[in-house]
Amino acid sequence: MHLAFFQVANADEPPPFGGDPSPDQVTDSIEVLNDVHFELERSEDTLEHAFAVDHPEGLYYLQVRVLLFRKGHDGMTAQVEQFFFGKRPLPIPCQGVTMPIPWPDIPIESLHTYGQIHPRKRPWWRFW
Repeated sequence: MHLAFFQVANADEPPPFGGDPSPDQVTDSIEVLNDVHFELERSEDTLEHAFAVDHPEGLYYLQVRVLLFRKGHDGMTAQVEQFFFGKRPLPIPCQGVTMPIPWPDIPIESLHTYGQIHPRKRPWWRFW
């Protein structure tokens, strides 16, 4: 999970990129959670994660970018979602903020596929 920052000059400024920045337009982001354990199967339907950020002062629109690995009958699928908070910019520093993320209820077989990776076991010396 990454938190992306989009600085604006004043509170009246509209969200940059129409509130839907592409991945290459994200130039200021930090990782706030890296919790990947392929051997575990989780069944929680909610996740709360507290974090602190040391970031320069200013006004920022925020976007949460999440990569979720889902296990299906054909193997593992990576689902990538972005959640832009575009009502108003957040002044940093701030005392605390809650960013609710409604995860889309998309069946794994309905996700768009860009390609596949098939890992092969090879001796370590064959990688060079």
